Amino acid sequence: MRLGVIGSGRIIPYHLTALEYAGFTITGIGSSYNSESARSLQQRLDKCKYYKSGEDLIENLENFDALLIAPESKKLFKYLNLLRDEKICALFEKPIFTEASQIHSIDDTYREYKNIMVGYNRRFYTAVHYLKQIETLKFAKFRLCIPELSSSRTFNSSEVTNTLINNTVHALDLLNYLFDLRLKKYKIYISKSNDTVDKILLQLEDVGHSTIELYFGYPSNYSLEIYHDQKLLHLSPFEELSIFQGIEIVEPNKKNPIRRYMPKLLTKISEYSDENLNKNIKPGFQKQAIQFRKFVEVGDRGDGCNISDAVNVARQALEIVDKIK
Repeated sequence: MRLGVIGSGRIIPYHLTALEYAGFTITGIGSSYNSESARSLQQRLDKCKYYKSGEDLIENLENFDALLIAPESKKLFKYLNLLRDEKICALFEKPIFTEASQIHSIDDTYREYKNIMVGYNRRFYTAVHYLKQIETLKFAKFRLCIPELSSSRTFNSSEVTNTLINNTVHALDLLNYLFDLRLKKYKIYISKSNDTVDKILLQLEDVGHSTIELYFGYPSNYSLEIYHDQKLLHLSPFEELSIFQGIEIVEPNKKNPIRRYMPKLLTKISEYSDENLNKNIKPGFQKQAIQFRKFVEVGDRGDGCNISDAVNVARQALEIVDKIK
């Protein structure tokens, strides 16, 4: 199956490895005008033609069965518009929408884009798939911690805004996918001093006051704690799920005079286990690529993100951004 590629950034090789595994042949690549990085990628691929720009590639769609659209994020929406009247299936990198005006222009027409799949690859993690199969999970209480821009310095509003739109959306999409947050009300609290943003808290009002906490500049890890059916489902990092039930009480003794309460681990599901790990493919990309192949062949998007979901998660991110200003 012939695949055309628009983009030549660091994420492209990960996509290409996964898409080739799924049975695609990369037959064309274009990026910004006369891109040297696109030329370099083209020279490493057999049967791949170089196009002087992404627009040039789109003008030759008859040469392809499907597209990967993954330029810098600010150009994604432009390519979505260029493909408005085309029937070819395309896998778009996230987030597509980086401005509120883009969302406003797409709200009434996104259903036209039935041939688009958006690359929120964490949906395809083995642990996330396990959680998705729990029918009553959407009623569970949860707490999500997102430590963005972790380092020893503080960050201004502009840097936080860029991160929210381009990276935090991954975590928000994960919650939308598991809990359907678009149907829920939430309040936004922001801790900031002058132009420095420290913390953002989203408190959901209709699911037991579950919370989403975003920290900036803290040495931590992503974690999602879900309290469901007398169990703690702990996703941290997003590639690893630990399931706990019950407590083992370790009484004080001479060596350790402190009573300890130890959650009992039932099972662990990891994207890094031998059965799930392909060292040459970024986590989630392989299953996403296989699903995209099915989408191209028979229209089955499966767990893949559609335009409606991408609109919703971008709207949530931009709503937070608007509160920061």
